[in-house]
Amino acid sequence: MLALWLTRLRTAVMLKTVNREAEGFDEGSIKNLSCDLISQVDRLWLQHSDGKFGFSVWERMYLECGGKTNVEDEKSWNCFGNRVGWRMNNDWIDTNNANFSKSAPVRHLPILVLPRSVPIRGNLSWSRQASWVFFYFMQRFDECHIN
Repeated sequence: MLALWLTRLRTAVMLKTVNREAEGFDEGSIKNLSCDLISQVDRLWLQHSDGKFGFSVWERMYLECGGKTNVEDEKSWNCFGNRVGWRMNNDWIDTNNANFSKSAPVRHLPILVLPRSVPIRGNLSWSRQASWVFFYFMQRFDECHIN
């Protein structure tokens, strides 16, 4: 559960940086995250997981699924979810069922706990909200050359 705590802490730090603790992320706040902060968070994940987890690992995996950072694509999103263990039997897992240990599948963490911990967009499903947040983060990683 340490990884869950770290995920929430890092999310809180990123939200505080863009003054969105109460509102949660929106497209503008994600675009306003500094490249330095994103890079630091990624390095921490990589360092503390022996290279198994991190934003840059996510990005590589998403691109391997045929995804592009400038186009939201459900097929690539589902492929990514399957490969990182966020989908089981063609259905998205609940964050309560995620594996937050070092034995988690490679690329499983940091899982998007954002839709559960902060409001993002109305009453969208977890997978829909997570895809929206993920897509804007992927754009930001690309802009920051996080890979």
